[in-house]
Amino acid sequence: MKKKYTLLMLAIFLLGTWVKSQNYVHTLSNIAYQDLSNPQVIHGADSIASGYYIAINLLFPAFGAIADFSNVPSIPSPGAYIARDGYLGAYENPSYTHTFAFHAYLNNLIRINSSSSISVLLIPNGSFKILKFQWKNMGILNHSDTEYVNFQIWFDEANKSVSYHYGPSILNNDPNNGGAIGLLRALNNFSSFTNATYLKGDAKIPDQLKEFNPTSFSNLISSNNFPPEGTLITFKLPTSSVKQNELNKSNYSIVPNPFNESLKIHCLGRFNWQIIDLNGKQIKRGTDEDEIAVNTTDLANGLYLIKIERQNEIAFEKLVK
Repeated sequence: MKKKYTLLMLAIFLLGTWVKSQNYVHTLSNIAYQDLSNPQVIHGADSIASGYYIAINLLFPAFGAIADFSNVPSIPSPGAYIARDGYLGAYENPSYTHTFAFHAYLNNLIRINSSSSISVLLIPNGSFKILKFQWKNMGILNHSDTEYVNFQIWFDEANKSVSYHYGPSILNNDPNNGGAIGLLRALNNFSSFTNATYLKGDAKIPDQLKEFNPTSFSNLISSNNFPPEGTLITFKLPTSSVKQNELNKSNYSIVPNPFNESLKIHCLGRFNWQIIDLNGKQIKRGTDEDEIAVNTTDLANGLYLIKIERQNEIAFEKLVK
């Protein structure tokens, strides 16, 4: 398990270095909201603390960089910062000069009863993971105890998306205490945003929410109200721009996988290839055209990463021997 995770982190880091940094776009859908099943509760005993740190072994590609949810003592980075007021923060890997913030509902939330909690759940999704955070039955500061909200933030490694799931809520409109829905990457002092995508408008009518790209907190416009139960807002990088540098799978193949004594790499046209071990060390490399059979009898059993480059296109695949 540790080897698989190390390889995945390596792949995500390498992918993050070539995906073009840009802003996200959002899509809307409706799903049945469900509480997380047996999550790890990280807030449930008080209503005072503004946020909590939790270390999770996850590097997540965002804005063409990497959000690091793990504990890095040398920085120091205690891990992901889960704020009581509805957002999540993480440092950028490997420079740690920037911070990511993911806002599902920026407001002053409090614990109003024993069912109120903030929790987290990390689940496998094939060779990837989905990281889920949940704010359950949270009240709003200076509002009635009968008012509450439920929502979740999901990080899906497989499709590199960040999604906000909205559950049952009772919330009276407060024009002086609006929320914020979006995500950003900024210098650690938050003097300016390197990238940001947020939604403005009336969240009660999700179809009317409009994207905008603030450059600092001074021009970050809050959305009004809370999205209806079942609203799913998903943020992803534009598909066309991701494909600009991604080698389409229809143009290459690597067989067999798992492999034993040899590995055949097929790629239309002239291409470069590298086989990389868990430590990021290059084991084998070459430049070929259309197809090459690689002798792998000298490779130890385990997990590897193969990198294929063709002109300005690139692809990474996991290999198993």
